[in-house]
Amino acid sequence: MGWGVSVPLWLAKSGATAPGVPTDLRMKLAVRAAHDLSGLGRDREAIAVLHAAAARIGGSAGTELRAIASERSLNIGEIPSGLDEQLQAILDLADVAPSIDDRTRLIGRAVAIAFHRLRHLDSPYSALADNPETFLKPFRNSAAWQALTRARRPDHQAANAAGARKVAVVVDDDIRFLEPMMAAIREVDPTIDFRVIQLRKWASKHSYKLPLNPHEQIHARANPHVANEPWAMALHQELAGADIVWVEWCQRAAVLVSLLDLAPRRIVIRLHSFEAFTVFPHLVDPSSVDALVTVSPTFRKLIGVLTPDLDDRTTFVPNAIDLRGIGREKTSTAPRTLGLVGWAAPAKDAVWALDVLDLLRRDDDQWTLHLVGAPPDPNRSAGEAAYAHRVTARLEERGAAVTQSGQVTDVAAELAKIGVILSSSTRESFHVALAEGIASGARPVVRDWPMLSKFGGAATTWPAEWIVQTPDEAAALITTTAAPAESTAYLPDRLDAASAMIAVLRGTIVQ
Repeated sequence: MGWGVSVPLWLAKSGATAPGVPTDLRMKLAVRAAHDLSGLGRDREAIAVLHAAAARIGGSAGTELRAIASERSLNIGEIPSGLDEQLQAILDLADVAPSIDDRTRLIGRAVAIAFHRLRHLDSPYSALADNPETFLKPFRNSAAWQALTRARRPDHQAANAAGARKVAVVVDDDIRFLEPMMAAIREVDPTIDFRVIQLRKWASKHSYKLPLNPHEQIHARANPHVANEPWAMALHQELAGADIVWVEWCQRAAVLVSLLDLAPRRIVIRLHSFEAFTVFPHLVDPSSVDALVTVSPTFRKLIGVLTPDLDDRTTFVPNAIDLRGIGREKTSTAPRTLGLVGWAAPAKDAVWALDVLDLLRRDDDQWTLHLVGAPPDPNRSAGEAAYAHRVTARLEERGAAVTQSGQVTDVAAELAKIGVILSSSTRESFHVALAEGIASGARPVVRDWPMLSKFGGAATTWPAEWIVQTPDEAAALITTTAAPAESTAYLPDRLDAASAMIAVLRGTIVQ
C-alpha cells in the first residue's frame, strides 16, 4: 500500500475503527490490518475488521470496504450474502466518481466480486450461463462501465486477407490446442507462415511489465494513451509484419491486442471455454475484432449473449484433433473400466464419476475407475481445495476400485485400459479427452453438462443416445446399451476444421 514505514497490526486495527481519525486514513488502516491478518492466516478476523471499519465509517468508504471484505470471503471459499446489492452500490459509486482513477478502482472492486472464480469456474453453477442478462444488467446500466468498454475505434477496417500468408499468433502461454490446429492448417495450405508469440515469455525476455490481472487490464482499457505505453509500442512493432493476428484464448492477451491500433491487419480471437466465465471478453475492444471463433455451438450461443457487440462476427470452428495412433489393443480389464481423462478442475466433477462407479459396483464389483492426469491442486484456489477434499475423501473410501495414472505423456497407453470413457463435467466446450477416448474404442457416456443446459449443453456436439442427466442414467446406459457402431463418425475431421479456420482467418466466412 506504499506506507513507507511499518504500521503495527494493533495500531492499524484500532485506528481503522477509532472516531476522530480521518476517513481516508481509517480506510487505509483497515485495509492494511486486513492484509496483515490474512498474511498470518487469520482471514476471518481480517474480514471482521473490514466490516467493523465499514460500519463505523459509513458512506462511500464503507461501501468500498464491504466490497473488499466480500472479495476476501470469496477468496477463502465462502459466498457472502448481499453480493448483488454490493455490486450495484459499487457501480453506483463508480458512476459518480470524480476521477478516472477512482472510477477504474471502483469498477475493479465490482469485477472482483462479480466475476470471482468461486462463483463461476469453481462452482457447478454460474449466473453467467443460467441468467446472463440479469447478471450483466448492473454493468450494462452503469455509465462508468459503458464508458470503459466502449468501442475505441469504430472506424477500424481490416484489409482484404484473401491471399494473406503471414499469421502472428499471440497466446498468453497455453498452446495445447493451438499446435494441433496449426499443424492441420499447414497440411491444408503449406504457404501459411505462422509466428507464435507467447506473451509472458516475450515480455519477460524484453523486461516489459504487462497489465495482466483484471485491475491492471481495467486501467489499461480506460487509458486513452495506452498505445504510448512501452509494452504497447513494442508489441505493435512485433506484430507489424503480419497480415493477420490470431489471438489464442479470449483472455488477457486478447484484451491487450484489442487495445492496439493494428489496422489494416485482420484480428481473429479464438475462445475455448473458461474465458466466457471471466471478465476478459467484456474488456476486449469489440471494434478491433474482425472475428471471434468458438470451438463449440454451445459456446457460440452463450458468447453471443454475453458479448452482443461481437455476435455478428462470431462463428464456430471445431478443434483440430489429431486422433491418429490413439487406438491400441484394449487390456483384458478394459471392458469393466470406466475412464476419466483430466479431472483436476472442479468443472470435471470426478465425484459424479465416482457416483457412477458406486452404482455399477452394487451389482458387479469388477467395475473400476481409472483417473488419468494430475489430481486437483488444493493450493490453486479455495474452490479447488474444497473440490480436492471431496474427491480425496471419496477416493479413500473406494480403495483399489480406483486407479490413478498421474500426469502422463502417452495418453493412448492409458486409454487402452479404459472401456467406457466418461464426460462427467459440469461444463465443456467440446471435450477433447472424450473424443480421444471414443477414438480409442471406448464406449462414450456424456453427462449433459448442466451449467450449459440453457444453451444446448452436450447435445449441440454429441449424439442424444450418449447423453445422460444423472449417475443412475449413466449406469443404466453402461449396463444395457452397446456403443454406437459409427461412434467415430461424430468426431470432427481435423483437416475440415483446419480449412474452416483458414477461411475465418482470411475473412471468407464470418456469421
